[in-house]
Amino acid sequence: MTEISPASSMTLEPGDHTIAVRHGGRDRPYVLHVPSVPLRRPAVLVLELHGRGIDPVRFDRWTGFSALGDEVGFAVAMPAAIDEIRRVTLAAQP
Repeated sequence: MTEISPASSMTLEPGDHTIAVRHGGRDRPYVLHVPSVPLRRPAVLVLELHGRGIDPVRFDRWTGFSALGDEVGFAVAMPAAIDEIRRVTLAAQP
């Protein structure tokens, strides 16, 4: 896992990189996909949010955003969910 601070800058090779950002005392990992073609200018970042119960890489295979980013030149960030799945009950208020 590559850890970077919010103030750091680095150049990443094309492909998927797992990066952890520390927030609230916890590591918050995400996968950053750097396209195989040059980034458009200004650079575009697609934030791919998924529901719990599926990891970001499997979700991306289903949506195809990283493959599309490779075609047209945008990066994709895919945060991972944390904690367990919680059951939520919605009830109508009288």
